[in-house]
Amino acid sequence: MSASERGLVVAIAQRGPRVVVTVHLNGGGRRRVTYARQRWREIVEERGGGDCVLGRPVALYGDRLFFLDPEILFNLGRVLATPGALDALRRNQCGAWAYLSRHVTGDWGALDRADAAENELSLREGLRLLSAYALPDGTRLWIITEADRSATTLLLPDEY
Repeated sequence: MSASERGLVVAIAQRGPRVVVTVHLNGGGRRRVTYARQRWREIVEERGGGDCVLGRPVALYGDRLFFLDPEILFNLGRVLATPGALDALRRNQCGAWAYLSRHVTGDWGALDRADAAENELSLREGLRLLSAYALPDGTRLWIITEADRSATTLLLPDEY
């Protein structure tokens, strides 16, 4: 097998009988991998459904795509969501796991450098963690994991 490139799945588009998967490479640039639609459905189901594909780390060997299991950095505890967060996810046809999987692997979303650095400290010191993501319609979603890791809550900023 040839050397691999690593990156994140950032887009999936159906083009007739084919599915084109776009991967942003860690070293810069992007690659597109094409699958027959049925084969792509099988791959997605093996990984746990559509919510578990976008944002996932992958390795590329030639034209083959292999999903990598990201390192889980902390326990989520009990997962909760406010009514506003549930409504926003439903309205955007997004699953919560797409964002929770990013949060638990240290992809803090749209935080400034200071807040991201605070999360790195919080990981080491056992403090509260915050992530912020933009949903497709622009709605901002926060995810907060409590310092004791007993609970993680999805909420909108105005519900804080």
